Amino acid sequence: MHRSGSAAETLALIDVASFGPIDLDPFSPTYSFITTTPKAGWSSTDLLMPLRQSFGVPIGFDTDVNRAALAEHRRGAARGLSDFMYLTIDTGIGGGGMSNGRLLCGLQHPEMGHFRLPPQVGDAFPGTCP
Repeated sequence: MHRSGSAAETLALIDVASFGPIDLDPFSPTYSFITTTPKAGWSSTDLLMPLRQSFGVPIGFDTDVNRAALAEHRRGAARGLSDFMYLTIDTGIGGGGMSNGRLLCGLQHPEMGHFRLPPQVGDAFPGTCP
């Protein structure tokens, strides 16, 4: 980014990759909102409105794991592959995937989803992803 102008003058676009669940239906009144989440203070948050108001540039929006899968396809371990799965393991397991060179999308949360990890013996961490 060129530093002499304002951010709005130098940005061509913004891409937001968010934890979910998020509303990805561009025809929904809650498009770009984090829907329900166990992360305190984030439910019903509109992620794109402040960016639209501040920058006035095109904004891409998707799940964090789909964007991570896309990054792996373009620059990482999945470069050159047309079919693969990307998995992330944290407080749960989520994933994004590509088939025939296109990100996999489905209803609601267009990725592999979130899977509850059962606590292990001696693990006192209750987790945060239902």
